[in-house]
Amino acid sequence: MKNMFTKKNLMPIIVLSVICIVSAALIGIINSFTSVEIEKQRLEAANAGKIEVLPGLDVLTMEEITPDDKYPEVVEKISKFDAGYVVETKVKGNATGMIVLVGIDNDGKVTGVKVLENGETPTYWADVVSVVTGKDGKYNGQTPETLQPEIVSGATNSSTGVYNAVKASLDAFVIAGGGEVEQEPEYEAPKSQREDSELITLAGELVSKSTGFTAVEFDAKAYDAKYLARLFKEDSGKGYVAYVVVMSSNYAGAVESETLVHIENSGKIKAVKKLACNISPSNPEYGYTAPTEDEVNSFYDRIPSNTSSTIDNVELVTNATNTSTNVKNSVKEALTIVGDIISKEMPTSEESVKELAKELIGATSELADITPKDSLYIKKLYKDNDGKGYVAYLINYSEKYSGRLETETLVHVGNNGKIKDLKKITWTNSSKSNRYTPPTVDEVNAFYTSLKGKTLADLQELAALENGNHGGLLVTKATVTSKDLLKTLIEALEVIDGEIKKDMPTSEEEVKNLIADFIGSDVTITEVAINDYKYVKKLYKLSGDNGYVAYTANFSEKYGNGRLETETLVHIGIDGKIKDLK
Repeated sequence: MKNMFTKKNLMPIIVLSVICIVSAALIGIINSFTSVEIEKQRLEAANAGKIEVLPGLDVLTMEEITPDDKYPEVVEKISKFDAGYVVETKVKGNATGMIVLVGIDNDGKVTGVKVLENGETPTYWADVVSVVTGKDGKYNGQTPETLQPEIVSGATNSSTGVYNAVKASLDAFVIAGGGEVEQEPEYEAPKSQREDSELITLAGELVSKSTGFTAVEFDAKAYDAKYLARLFKEDSGKGYVAYVVVMSSNYAGAVESETLVHIENSGKIKAVKKLACNISPSNPEYGYTAPTEDEVNSFYDRIPSNTSSTIDNVELVTNATNTSTNVKNSVKEALTIVGDIISKEMPTSEESVKELAKELIGATSELADITPKDSLYIKKLYKDNDGKGYVAYLINYSEKYSGRLETETLVHVGNNGKIKDLKKITWTNSSKSNRYTPPTVDEVNAFYTSLKGKTLADLQELAALENGNHGGLLVTKATVTSKDLLKTLIEALEVIDGEIKKDMPTSEEEVKNLIADFIGSDVTITEVAINDYKYVKKLYKLSGDNGYVAYTANFSEKYGNGRLETETLVHIGIDGKIKDLK
């Protein structure tokens, strides 16, 4: 047998082996590159939010830092990159559980803010997002030294929550770099100086009614309460008694003042009771004369009948301005917290209100909650997604009759601003007596019926009338209650009028001018009355055989919380065909 291992026979094998080895090496090298790229793409997808708030970061450089006790409590995660840091926080806005990402470059400047989750009211949240997030966010470029809060009017709690997230993130940046930040002292809630049993007895003396009291638990830290130590609700449901205490800033542990405040459901102070007011005695050597007891009592006498918006106008005590200022601030805090609690209370459950509202207007789809934050009478305001208008749930607590629940009403307002229908839920008459007979159910129902078709201008005109029964409209022997109901309806129509104007972003006058440019000024237009439609806001008939022009507006349900998506003029011929659009 000839030798098989000749050079001629071995060369193909050697060449093939080399090719295989080189190929395998090349595949390995390529795989190493592609696997890195694949992993990078996977990480980029998973960290899209981080890339958004810290542009230019390399995800492969990410290093996780576990926050410990040195870091602010709200800091959940810290990610370090070549380009800087991304801090994830969980803070409280108007609701709990707002998760915020903040990007910070290596120079300590904020590069972006993104809210991953929130439970805020959409109507107000849209205003916050436009100010604090995105490439033009107000926090971009700010540092630990320059940080200033951006508080959005009407959305104070939501925007404060975002500010707290940014501040905590900048603090985390400083700490992660080995620095120190001044920690805020741990919050301490105001402490009651008396037992509940004693406070309830004193509350009974203040209210002067045979009613019991139930302690109300509230989140003092969430309100950042400094003075409100205890709160009691009247078992009759007509109001609250707040116990506020001011501790002296000069003498640690010393009580400066204690006050009981009776607050009606209308948000007005019914009465106050001074439990303690410790004022420094006269000191002739320094030219100081303390106010008399009568002067101090006169100050307390000026507090009743005020609300959170008027309490600041109460005149202080001469020579005791600091003490009386602190008393006033403590009462104001009680009004604010109780007012917030009252605003969230609904005699009829929210679920029931929504069902009654849908029944009233014949809604077939879900109603959009657009409840304003700072209304006096509107507890719930819904917009019908099918374009049938708005329905408001209104409550009035009597200012004249001990803060009792006076009326609960649902009012359906069309897109033309007119009252389409009403539903009386509660109407409280005064008790029958020898001198007074309350109106009948039929008389009250007739009053509600008479309000159908009324506009905001109609109601304002009625409310301005001075004659006793307003031309026979109000309910005889229940004029106070029916006047108060008018107030609730006026507020509802004012708010809804603003919502309707949002639905027609271009004014009616401007729309008519645009039609003249669009069709020709020689054609006259006449408005055609239409039912409540979702998109068609106005319809005009043109003179001659020129047909019609419809003004339409669409507010997106998908993008930007109902942003204006399109406004269009549509010229429709008498044959029903579209002739032109603008």
